[in-house]
Amino acid sequence: MAKEENLLLVILAIILGILVLLFPLFGVFTASILAGLSILFLGINTKLYTLGKQ
Repeated sequence: MAKEENLLLVILAIILGILVLLFPLFGVFTASILAGLSILFLGINTKLYTLGKQ
């Protein structure tokens, strides 16, 4: 019985460790998407602004 409880704790620890490692990666992924979209938005606005000035 003790071995089964230890195995369960080991499996839970591995799953929680993987989740802790994955959430920062999701954060970096989301931040990179937002940064890319904001740069794209800036580029489009700059192009439209320069076309309107002519």
